[in-house]
Amino acid sequence: MGDSGARLRLPVWRSNDFALADATAWPTVGRDLLDEVMRRAESAGIEKAIVVSGPASVDKAKTAFLSGVGLRVEAELRVKPLVQSDRRVPEKEGFDADIWSSATRL
Repeated sequence: MGDSGARLRLPVWRSNDFALADATAWPTVGRDLLDEVMRRAESAGIEKAIVVSGPASVDKAKTAFLSGVGLRVEAELRVKPLVQSDRRVPEKEGFDADIWSSATRL
């Protein structure tokens, strides 16, 4: 939930890494997965769902699926990679390493 819930002033469920290996499975596997997560979030009192997704130019199947199930675009994220001045990637461990690894693929 991070600080998004605080700004919105309501319980929020946020997915930052909602992905499938097979893009053709969004209507079936993706729908089942999203339905179950939404059911659990709703039963826990969550009032708003946020699914982070790239633009259609990056993932047409996922974007079409999310639109089709009622998720609309409300925000735009701007990203800038941060590296040391000598262009070396800082050493990371554990959770920080996972975040860095994901961010460097953008």
